[in-house]
Amino acid sequence: MDPLSAFGLACNVTQLISFSLEALKTFKEISSIGTTTANEIMVERSRHIKVDGESCKARIAISRATGRLQDIDAALASFIQKLAEGHTKTQELIRDEAHNIRDTVLKQGQDTNDHIEHGFRTQRDERLDQERYHLLPESLSYPEMNARLNQITESHTKTFEWIYDDSLRSGWSPFSTYLQSAQNIYWIQGKAGSGKSCLMKFISQDNRTKDALRSWEPQRSVKILSHFFWSPGSEMKKSPKGFLLSIVYQLFRELPGLASRFLTEGQNFSHRRSPNDWSERKLLVAFKQQAMLGNAEKFCFLVDGLDEVDQEYGHWNLIQLIDDLASLDNVKLCVSSRPEAEFRMQLAAYPHLKLEDFTRVDMESLARDMLQEAFQGYLETPEPASFERIVDMIVYKAQGVFLWAAYALKSLRRGLLGRDNWPNLQKRLETLPKGIENLYRAMWERLSEDKEL
Repeated sequence: MDPLSAFGLACNVTQLISFSLEALKTFKEISSIGTTTANEIMVERSRHIKVDGESCKARIAISRATGRLQDIDAALASFIQKLAEGHTKTQELIRDEAHNIRDTVLKQGQDTNDHIEHGFRTQRDERLDQERYHLLPESLSYPEMNARLNQITESHTKTFEWIYDDSLRSGWSPFSTYLQSAQNIYWIQGKAGSGKSCLMKFISQDNRTKDALRSWEPQRSVKILSHFFWSPGSEMKKSPKGFLLSIVYQLFRELPGLASRFLTEGQNFSHRRSPNDWSERKLLVAFKQQAMLGNAEKFCFLVDGLDEVDQEYGHWNLIQLIDDLASLDNVKLCVSSRPEAEFRMQLAAYPHLKLEDFTRVDMESLARDMLQEAFQGYLETPEPASFERIVDMIVYKAQGVFLWAAYALKSLRRGLLGRDNWPNLQKRLETLPKGIENLYRAMWERLSEDKEL
């Protein structure tokens, strides 16, 4: 019962109590006058009651229709009926009816009080549930949760489009086929700086990923959850606990109904207020329980940078955690890492691709667009053959590593600012060491970025 209705009901009870007191007062007056006079008074009142009988009955009917105080309505009706029939034992009649009204009023008063308290308790419980629901995601969130994702550069126009083209080439595991199948793990391997994180971000945000996942099991919806490990980041960004906090947080944000059920069925979790109140084991248990309860949903994890997990935890333990999650019937994972020994041993048996084998076209597109933009206003556009020669040199020496290409283009921009001509620009590229490892070594050895250029 809402508070306004409860208040109205309480007012009605108050009116009835007033009527009862008035009846008792009349009883005392009749007792002091005597039975003969009292009988005359009651007979006269009976006549008036008979005249207004129909009106009283109508009011009783209306009161009954409202569903309020039916017991009092019945008592008043009986009292009026007896008076109308000419009962002469007035004192006993009034006394009995007064007692009945008192008992009924007390009972209805208690019922009203119970209804009001129940309404207040319900509102209080609903408010507490809302507060607990909002506290649950807060207890899983940490400041750097999305830091790595937001720092990853947006992919260049038209790059990575090949990931959805199953007919691109032979000798690889088509990604779209994996998304549509029951296969539970897909491994994207690539050198450092080859664009793994950019590709994973692209996959997580492109609608074609979700479209393909709908074929996995069409009668169930699919939720995409992502996490990006990052070794230079905070402890949470390179730990399995940070990973589990992230996916459970996303789970409850995507499916609020599971969060409510979790709080209802798992009372021992409701007191948690921050990530410090969670252990890795509790987080894993929480995810497994709630993921399996979400019978109408399936989940696809996109997990980037397995090789960037805290070395104290180790690659092997992380692979075991990935396998544990992949064992759930409604979960599949797409993971990325460098081709390090532990990952090759455990993940090479699953569908996979080697990123640098597919990025040549992407790198050519990036190099052309950035060179044309950089040259504008500094040098005349070279002959097509010369321009393509520079593009080919960038792609060849990058060896599939976008980071190398980006550094080379940055070096060319510095040369343009220094008014280098075409031969000098080509010399810059020739002096840059091939491959990212050699480039890092040369950068450390030089005291100045342009010492040899």
